[in-house]
Amino acid sequence: MYHNKHINTVNDTPYPRLNIGDYIIGFKQTERQKRGRIFNTNHEGEIMNIKELLNKSQQKVDYVSSNLDKGYIFYFICSGCRRRVKYLYEHDPFDSPLCRVCCKLGYKPYTEKSQKLSKIFRKPILSPDDKYMIIKLAGITRDDVPTV
Repeated sequence: MYHNKHINTVNDTPYPRLNIGDYIIGFKQTERQKRGRIFNTNHEGEIMNIKELLNKSQQKVDYVSSNLDKGYIFYFICSGCRRRVKYLYEHDPFDSPLCRVCCKLGYKPYTEKSQKLSKIFRKPILSPDDKYMIIKLAGITRDDVPTV
């Protein structure tokens, strides 16, 4: 399987995460090394060839055209719910990777401080210096800001 594994700490449970972008890049690099083939990802015929070759493997993929008319966007097809997703999580080393919904993964809950921080950054009338002072006075630290 062509992928880079990223550790995801959603709900304090580490699952290796598969990114569709890394998956496609890995596939294209492997094809270039093995067969000397370079794919033009702006041409639909080439995209269909990539999809067909990838769908012969265990993990199914799909694509849609970009709404900016600048190529195509690939998605994994979750083997659990058949939805298109950009990320899959290896919840079990013996099963195929599943999406966030099928793995029952939630998001790290927001704290009251992080909600205040979000409100501060949405105010366009404040200068960066004003925002910094408000954050400092509120006692908000990097630990209060959720990362996904």
